[in-house]
Amino acid sequence: MSQVIYTELEGEPVRWPYGKAIPLEGEQEADKTSKSWSVDTNPSTQISNENTGTENQVYGSKQIGQVFKTGSNALKLTAIQLYGRKNGSPQNPLIVELRKTILKEYSKQAVDGNESWNKCEHTPDGGGFWIAETYSPTQRVKVIKVEVALARDYTVEDVVFEIRDVNPDGTPGDNVFYTDTKPYTEIPDNKGWVPFDVDPPLEIQPGEKYAFCFKLKEIEGQLGCLYYYYRDSDVWPRGEGWRKNIPDGDWVYKGDLMIRFTGLIDAYIPSDEKLLSLEMDPASFGTSDGWVSKSLDNPIALRPDERYSLVIYTIGGDESNHYILHSGSESLPPENAFSKSEDSGETWNIVNGQNLSFKIDGVQYQKIYYGIRSLLSNLPNAAKPILALKIKAQTSSSMEFCGFDDYTLIAPIVTSSASTQTMITVLSGEDERNRDPGELSQIGWEIWGAGEGLASGAYTQYQALFDNPEITPRDLGFTELYLLKARAEEDESLAIINDRAVGALYFQNAGDEFIAPEGFRIPVRKVEILDGKITFDFIGVE
Repeated sequence: MSQVIYTELEGEPVRWPYGKAIPLEGEQEADKTSKSWSVDTNPSTQISNENTGTENQVYGSKQIGQVFKTGSNALKLTAIQLYGRKNGSPQNPLIVELRKTILKEYSKQAVDGNESWNKCEHTPDGGGFWIAETYSPTQRVKVIKVEVALARDYTVEDVVFEIRDVNPDGTPGDNVFYTDTKPYTEIPDNKGWVPFDVDPPLEIQPGEKYAFCFKLKEIEGQLGCLYYYYRDSDVWPRGEGWRKNIPDGDWVYKGDLMIRFTGLIDAYIPSDEKLLSLEMDPASFGTSDGWVSKSLDNPIALRPDERYSLVIYTIGGDESNHYILHSGSESLPPENAFSKSEDSGETWNIVNGQNLSFKIDGVQYQKIYYGIRSLLSNLPNAAKPILALKIKAQTSSSMEFCGFDDYTLIAPIVTSSASTQTMITVLSGEDERNRDPGELSQIGWEIWGAGEGLASGAYTQYQALFDNPEITPRDLGFTELYLLKARAEEDESLAIINDRAVGALYFQNAGDEFIAPEGFRIPVRKVEILDGKITFDFIGVE
């Protein structure tokens, strides 16, 4: 053990109940407005990609992942469906995990633009014009290639490509940031995509706008022309088409060019943090492709407007005995990536243009109450300020609830058949808090419901959640700490004092205790919980 001091200390008793939430106040009225709701609780498919066609083997170190984002309503997750089959006789179940996600910058290729047309124009005899499409993406992007639909009819004039700024009135500007030339020999005789590489890539932030311009010109006195293709109305919300006669014409609005942009965007891949794990029995898979469903024994609620990832793998298997899961053409927003791992999830490689073939089944809840509370002051660094949530409600049949504060990523489903106004705990301090909201100056909360019910009020309670497994005296508001007592709250609990192996506290059973000898105090510079939950009592000295 660490240094032991025999002394009579003058300090304050302080408790660190790792893994527990301690109320900091009584229940507070949050909203006394009467609310009623009626929401069907029968599950249906809420998020899916039902496109198939590409086979992906799953066995050994081969894993697959798919990110998805919930909609604007809290979602009760009841089942996950996958499309595929088994090959041979895999011995172990297919494991499906719900995980958190991480952002991988500029990791995925995505194509954006207008690929349709209803009109075309050609260059005038001996003359020419500039055509342009402005582009303002909704997320940051590095443009690496631009393709425009053109056709050449005998002309031997090259095509000039420029990237310019955009004037306040939306027309292309005069400042040129990038230029390139495409030889006329590379322009197809019939309508086709003509690519222009952008090297180095052009980074565009949301709110910025650039004009991608093309000079189409004939050689005077020679036969031939160039065609471009466009829609004569605004069919693409992120750009506008323009044309300007050479040499001194004005820019004229032309709807949208037939043009597409290939860029690198930020995308999300699976993290290592698991939220839920399901097992699909080998017997549930046939030897022909089909949808296979796995229901949750205890459904959970997913937070609205939040990204999650499915990670799918199995233990063992080989080339002759494995699972085959389908993916198909992309139908989810491109930042929600489909990815594959060949090294048991150590690295993830994004598959462009594909999504896993999957279905998320469940029920969309209705928001009943919500609000914001200012943070409490003088909370120690070792504690996280969370909110417990309650609702006072009744039903003539049955009702379901879930609740979120800013730290909640998944929430339990709470059911009730109370026939009179009853106080119901929707989210307790002991429920998981596994979301990182960043720095907060206030904390938001929401209560969602389904079934049929009538509520008369919502209530909140601040609690301090001690879930940081490592503390120092400063984290508890003191300059010195001295250990008095440690008590295990779970079996197989282990802590290290002052980074020294000889300072380890191991408890085989919940309820086991370590008590410092009377009159002796053990100075503590750092405590780290390695396993389980332990409550520590200290003397704190400022």
